[in-house]
Amino acid sequence: MCIICIDIEKNILSPLEARRNLGEMSFSLDLDHIKEVQEKIYDLIDAQIRGYDETEEEFCETCGCESCECDWRHC
Repeated sequence: MCIICIDIEKNILSPLEARRNLGEMSFSLDLDHIKEVQEKIYDLIDAQIRGYDETEEEFCETCGCESCECDWRHC
């Protein structure tokens, strides 16, 4: 795992910083790993667009059930 991947896993880098670092380090990485890092960056961007961290659990705002798809009137 490269330093970019480590910092992404630790949530130290923003997607923009990770992309900039990838550009600086791309000469020393193989193509397969570059693609892997790009996917991680896209996942970060996607999580930001959705407005939450994928590692956090979601709870129903009304009843507090974990990952609830209930009709809150029947909880």
